[in-house]
Order: sequence, then C-alpha cells, then structure tokens
Amino acid sequence: NENFSISYGEHNTDKAGSSVDQEAESVQASYSMGGMTINVKDSEMAGVAHTATNDHETTEVILIFAF
Repeated sequence: NENFSISYGEHNTDKAGSSVDQEAESVQASYSMGGMTINVKDSEMAGVAHTATNDHETTEVILIFAF
C-alpha cells in the first residue's frame, strides 16, 4: 500500500503598532510504502517576532521505519 501527499501553506500575522509583518511559507511532501515513510519539509519565515532582520529557513528530511 503506497501513499503520496504534498501540501503548501502560508501565514501572515499583523501586529498593532508594528510596521513589520511576520510571514511564513512551507512546502511538505510525504511518501509511504509498506513500513517505511519519508517526509520532506521546507519552510521560510520572514519578520520573526515582527523584527525586520529576523528571518529563518529550515529544511527537514525524516525517515520512519516500522518493524
């Protein structure tokens, strides 16, 4: 039994009194076959804590094995 899924999300937060918006964007994909699953996630955030110079980028690869 094989399954594949892909998702995309984005989020924007406005804060009263701040000129900087906090923005997040993420793409995820997952594939499972039998007892194995692989997940890949790529995320970007800008204006973290409503600070113009506070940006983050992450990429994760996760392997799951079930015995």
